[in-house]
Amino acid sequence: MTNNIIIWPQGMRRDHCRYCGVPFNEIPESMSIPGVCEFCAERKSAIGEVNHLKSVFVNMDKFKGCRNYSSLMVIEWPNADGVDVYLHSCIAKPERRFELSYDEFEALINAVYAIDESKVVVYSDKNYQ
Repeated sequence: MTNNIIIWPQGMRRDHCRYCGVPFNEIPESMSIPGVCEFCAERKSAIGEVNHLKSVFVNMDKFKGCRNYSSLMVIEWPNADGVDVYLHSCIAKPERRFELSYDEFEALINAVYAIDESKVVVYSDKNYQ
């Protein structure tokens, strides 16, 4: 069994929630998180884990034919099964977003390659074996 170490903010009495400061006679203290009211404990439990996602930013000015979009951002999904792609407009067009699993991405690349193999270029310095 571990002991919860509660650090109370300066001037805060132990009869108040350590997050919002509401007295426990107004909102009961949580049974799951000592020193916190039920409302704050419920809200805290709704917050998921922090994920550090892989992402790539591309300046679209370097590519010809990309006059409508100034940048592209790709963010890998937390489960690493695909990516979200965001196209940011440099004019009054709305941002475009689409999702692709890696299987869908593979199918897209192969479909473009089937149309014209000279259109698919991979700019990468990674050495794959």
